[in-house]
Amino acid sequence: MFTTDTIWPLAAALGVFVFLIGVLWSPLVAAVGLVGLLLVLWRLGAESNRTAKR
Repeated sequence: MFTTDTIWPLAAALGVFVFLIGVLWSPLVAAVGLVGLLLVLWRLGAESNRTAKR
């Protein structure tokens, strides 16, 4: 379900974008995109867990 209450889905899309651009251009950019994506997914999971306990 789409929500505007959180920025994490948009940040995940940006992380995927940076990762894919990095795969084409530079391994360093790809690594930064992958690390960013993993951090976003971790925070998204933590937020999901937090809101599920309400």
